[in-house]
Amino acid sequence: MADKAWKQFERRVASFFGTSRNSLSGMNSKLTASDTLHPSLFIECKQRQSFAHHTTYLDAKGKAKQEDKIPILVTHEKGAKDFLITCSSKDLLAVAAVLTQTVAEPKDALPKPVRKKLKRYHKTME
Repeated sequence: MADKAWKQFERRVASFFGTSRNSLSGMNSKLTASDTLHPSLFIECKQRQSFAHHTTYLDAKGKAKQEDKIPILVTHEKGAKDFLITCSSKDLLAVAAVLTQTVAEPKDALPKPVRKKLKRYHKTME
């Protein structure tokens, strides 16, 4: 019997991040509640017919294509200190490369706390 679509999706996501699917994700697992067994990333996979922010992202993608740029959707809830960043999995490495270049340059393209976090992150990846 073929896997259910959501299990296939979880496997695809896990593979993208170089890990495997957690067959007992959620609170049933003794290892992690994450949908994957990645040692550093907690990955929650959700598959639905549609998501509201996907429509907004597709609008941004059309505009970005006209300017030959990588589309990114950033959402923020009023009063929150943080924001969420959405990009295509196909663009993730390109976005990381742009961020790496931005952090390496001495200009103030990113707020200082963000640059510090990214520098710390890159040091752990060496």
